[in-house]
Amino acid sequence: MTRGPFIIRGERYLSLEAVAECYQVEAAWVRQVYEHGLLGRGEDVGGTIAVAAAMLERVAVIRRLTLLGAADLAFIEVLLDEMG
Repeated sequence: MTRGPFIIRGERYLSLEAVAECYQVEAAWVRQVYEHGLLGRGEDVGGTIAVAAAMLERVAVIRRLTLLGAADLAFIEVLLDEMG
């Protein structure tokens, strides 16, 4: 499996699996967050999805909100939009 980091158009990207490892969460959870559209546009790199490393802070916020009981990704999306 290709993990990254990758440089795409001058920006650093990480595979969903690498992101999951960074935050010690299941890769399936990161994929669900990605598929809900909360991690921006991904890039297919050798059959794996990679997201911009700039989204790591967003993953941390989503994780904290999830741990605080805001488990619904649609609700988290609204919160993130309001936060800017």
